[in-house]
Amino acid sequence: MPPGEPMKSLSTIDAAFLFMESPQTPMHVGSLHLLALPSGTQSKFAARLRSHLKLRLSLAPVLTRVVQFLPLNILTPYWAQSGQPDLNDHVRHVKLPKPGDARALEDLVATLHAETLDRSRPLWEMTVITALGASLQTAPGRHVIALYSKLHHAAVDGQGAVALANAILDVTEHPAPPKPGKRRSTLKLGFGEALTGALSHQLSQAMDLAKRVPDAWRLLRATANKEPSTTTERKRKPPATNGLRLAPKTPFNRAIDASRTFASLGLSLPAIRLLGKTHTASINDVVLAIVAGALRRYLKRHRQLPKEPLVAAIPFSLRAAGDDQANNQVAMTMMSLPTHLASADARLKAVVAASATMKAGAGGMRGVLPTDFPAIGWGWLVRSVSKLYGESGLADRLPTVANLVISNVPGPQVPLYLAGAELLSYVPVSIVTHGLGLNITVQSYNGRVFFGLIASGKAVSDVHEVRDDLEAAWLELAGI
Repeated sequence: MPPGEPMKSLSTIDAAFLFMESPQTPMHVGSLHLLALPSGTQSKFAARLRSHLKLRLSLAPVLTRVVQFLPLNILTPYWAQSGQPDLNDHVRHVKLPKPGDARALEDLVATLHAETLDRSRPLWEMTVITALGASLQTAPGRHVIALYSKLHHAAVDGQGAVALANAILDVTEHPAPPKPGKRRSTLKLGFGEALTGALSHQLSQAMDLAKRVPDAWRLLRATANKEPSTTTERKRKPPATNGLRLAPKTPFNRAIDASRTFASLGLSLPAIRLLGKTHTASINDVVLAIVAGALRRYLKRHRQLPKEPLVAAIPFSLRAAGDDQANNQVAMTMMSLPTHLASADARLKAVVAASATMKAGAGGMRGVLPTDFPAIGWGWLVRSVSKLYGESGLADRLPTVANLVISNVPGPQVPLYLAGAELLSYVPVSIVTHGLGLNITVQSYNGRVFFGLIASGKAVSDVHEVRDDLEAAWLELAGI
């Protein structure tokens, strides 16, 4: 950051991802792409990518900053610019083990995703993967490789990652050279300066929180006033599709280890959109209905299907329009998944109703929920609770508020290019934690909807089973 610019303290949400991290629970998000290379570049794409990124670093400061912790973690850490990172440390090249098929690629991604990032460097990595077999060579006349990338969740949320992608991806194979950004100098603060800056940040957050209290109180009163007050009104009101209830226990809800299993699926976006229009449902409604059908199939086959609906934890953005800051501005809401219903059509109708209730509640929280708040001793609290919940086995015994995380990030519907190579796919790879051992994140891109399934090996021994169930649930819902 330029000399004289205030230090950038992490918000409490951003810092929580650092404090929660352990060898069993890495806190980075990632993506997997198949890339169709321009002719003559297949042997040295990693070097080409490093050169490309070097020109874009000034446009993507998140790739050049390192996290700095205050002594004893009494306050949240802060970001400091590292200068020019050594791109050889961040862009690596590996060959896919034989047979080089999709399963081998996904197994490699699971292994890479289980490894934590080096905190002494900017918190991101890219791995160029070559030696893909014939089954993955899906671009006639061009050579296909893969790219797996990961970036710490302390740095970005889903929408922030999209903004970062805009800085390093292009809409043409031969883009114009990027305009140079502002030169950022390395920031080195002494303990006194860092502490003063962090305390100033805490004070500003306390003031912001105080400003939000009246709006939060009005929201609570408005919500309370919407509740039916008489027996007749209660009878007229349709049964709640969401509510404050604990989730039923499933194999996904337990303490996890460091093992990971990963799978992916791509479906047609126009087909999903058409099905949604036919049933007056959104694309997200159809996605959630597919997931509900898949989980019903999986749990029923393993004789572990609860009688009650499962509960999904669904992130939603708190960002204002046009806000592309590289940080986390998200909250989490709960939604009932109709896994108890045998009919695919009935599940979709139930999802549409539950989704409407969820959106109404989430919409009221925007502008009220803070994305940061005073957090003296935050690091101690988060680390202690995370360690207690995971290592003591409480995650295996305590009831849970959700069974899994489901996230849907809308993406661009035009082809994108990286260092001249066309992105053929855009599969998200997210996070699992103690008590939530399965995560299904969805990204739409260029006419396709890509499901990225990541799980702890203790929670789901082979997440490819769930992937196959997703495909079967889609075919059932579409009536194919």
